[in-house]
Amino acid sequence: MGSLDSHQAGAAGRLVYLDARQTLALLLEDGHPDEQRFRTVIGGVLRAVRASSTSGSIRAFGEMVSLLWEDGRREDDARLEELWNPILSEHGCSLYGAYRIDLFAHPTDAAELHPIVCTHDHVLAGAGTLLSGGRPRTWPYQALP
Repeated sequence: MGSLDSHQAGAAGRLVYLDARQTLALLLEDGHPDEQRFRTVIGGVLRAVRASSTSGSIRAFGEMVSLLWEDGRREDDARLEELWNPILSEHGCSLYGAYRIDLFAHPTDAAELHPIVCTHDHVLAGAGTLLSGGRPRTWPYQALP
């Protein structure tokens, strides 16, 4: 089967767009990321997309964690990062996430970045800098050769 354009993929249920800020609001209980809400909302979307997938492969792109980071909500950001991993494994899904482009530019944020970087297998931290799960997770992080 040939590749679908985004309109065809959307009509077939293989491409779903969600507003990050609105979706994040659905995931919060008393202002904090809630595991059950996350499983219901995000799990529901992943189940629907998987059901429409012809290859069995699904991917997600998210920026909700970046919204929490930018709002200064470091603990909520780390919690949301933690919620992703089990559901990705359950649904056989890959996640591509985005933080602001200058996230690694401020050395004072290093200690706050540690729990976030450690939740990922790989983090592209700028040109030529890949932080990998195959390497020890100590700060300062080093670029891979």
